[in-house]
Amino acid sequence: MSNSSLPAAPKGRTTPMKLLKLLLILVGLAAIGVGIYFLVRTTWDMRQVMGYVNANKSNEIASPMPLIYITSALAAVGGLVLGAGLAMPRRTAKAISEGVALDGYTEATRAKAAEKEREQQIRDAEKRERALAKEIEQDRAREEREAQRAREEAERSSE
Repeated sequence: MSNSSLPAAPKGRTTPMKLLKLLLILVGLAAIGVGIYFLVRTTWDMRQVMGYVNANKSNEIASPMPLIYITSALAAVGGLVLGAGLAMPRRTAKAISEGVALDGYTEATRAKAAEKEREQQIRDAEKRERALAKEIEQDRAREEREAQRAREEAERSSE
């Protein structure tokens, strides 16, 4: 059976687990974005440091290593948080135990929809049979009238 006979799936209730999953995904994406920003910034700073070192003016240059450590930590934490958010289940334990599919319907709901569709098909078939029987009856009546007319004409022509 196709799902076309089912109405639109009801929106699921927002649970704390769904909110936590969304929050972890957003925080993970933000941390990765900030990590990329710092990585690009550090790359530019390293070009400047290398320019000063090559020009023998390295007396007042701060070490970029703390920024590199922060960048690495942010990228690692962002990846972990994003991975945790993406790995969380889409359905709650209650939905899984009740047999709710990802589209929001339980197997019982699907069975009821299938039963209604079967009943409608049976009703449609019965209507077609009644219409066909009525058409056959009309054809027989027409043939009988034509036969009666033919007999009457034969009797008239024989007299």
